[in-house]
Amino acid sequence: MRQSENSSSILLLDDQQMILKTLSRMLEMLGHTVTTSIDGKETVRLYRESVEAGTPFDLLILDIFIENGSGAHDIIDELQGINPKVKALVSSGDPTHEVIINYKESGFTATLLKPFTIDQLKQTLTELL
Repeated sequence: MRQSENSSSILLLDDQQMILKTLSRMLEMLGHTVTTSIDGKETVRLYRESVEAGTPFDLLILDIFIENGSGAHDIIDELQGINPKVKALVSSGDPTHEVIINYKESGFTATLLKPFTIDQLKQTLTELL
């Protein structure tokens, strides 16, 4: 789903509207196309549809905790069932959370600790994409 060499398609899961808006803008400023989701089930549906259409997202950025819903840890197995090579970054404000510490063993490609700067985001994306 790449639009240019620097552009990637990113699916973003977070239940906080302010974070969704801010992170979406940051990603768009870096030249990426962003689709947002506020719930893990919706995220799985959007990812499945993109794979079935032959245009899978290049990267998923998933919040670890979704209030009253499914967060990153809850849906990673299902996402890997759709595509074992899914690139999924787990995001959290808690650097001591077990999934953050053991992100690879938990099925994630990388972590993104909140709060972060646009430069930190750009560095992480450069390493992954």
